[in-house]
Amino acid sequence: MLGTGNPADDVEFPAAVKHDRVLSAWNSTQLKTFLTSTDGDRLRPLWLLYATTGARRGELLGLTWDDVDLTAATITIRRGLVPVGYTVAVSEPKTEAGRRTIAVPAGVCGVLRRHKAAQKAEKMASRDVWGKDRPEGLGDLDLVFTNEIGRELHPDRVSKLFEHAVTKSKQPRISLHGLRHTHATIALIEGKQPVSVVSRRLGHSKTSVTLDFYAHAMPRDDEEASDAVAALVVPDGF
Repeated sequence: MLGTGNPADDVEFPAAVKHDRVLSAWNSTQLKTFLTSTDGDRLRPLWLLYATTGARRGELLGLTWDDVDLTAATITIRRGLVPVGYTVAVSEPKTEAGRRTIAVPAGVCGVLRRHKAAQKAEKMASRDVWGKDRPEGLGDLDLVFTNEIGRELHPDRVSKLFEHAVTKSKQPRISLHGLRHTHATIALIEGKQPVSVVSRRLGHSKTSVTLDFYAHAMPRDDEEASDAVAALVVPDGF
């Protein structure tokens, strides 16, 4: 007579293996090569802003011109666009740290001014249909980045367009989120910026979150700290 127990009860499952987080990012030379290759790309200002602010995908897609201060050279993150199937929805920052103001390089402000002028020309050319049929909650937003007729950009579509741009640039493949990692690693490793500063720019709730993501990418910092202390305290010929 067959037993009533579950044959799988005696199966031993392998212990879970904790894998180190691997981030896909470019160095500054690769990023510069990519940005140079985007000449003529309609979304070039968007790629540049991702690269120089470290903002999340939806944060820049939800950016409005009211959030951009070209005189003060800042952008303020107040919302994001998130994919909901084939459409998008507006999302508020999950933490207070996510609602932040980020400094923007002067050169990038110049690019944004030209982008604003180009968008104004597109709006005039398509004024009868500009921004029509946007999802609920998006109708009154003067979005910085739109398609040719003023509609919002779907985050997943933007990710695909970035992949095409990367292929064209012949740089190693990274995801659009990889631009955020690229900004962080360049700032921390090549720019040697304080973790606290980079953490605020990224919108992390705690500096420890930033360290959790990027500490493994900064092995030279430990070596340099060791050498710096040794130079100060170890006597000559010791």
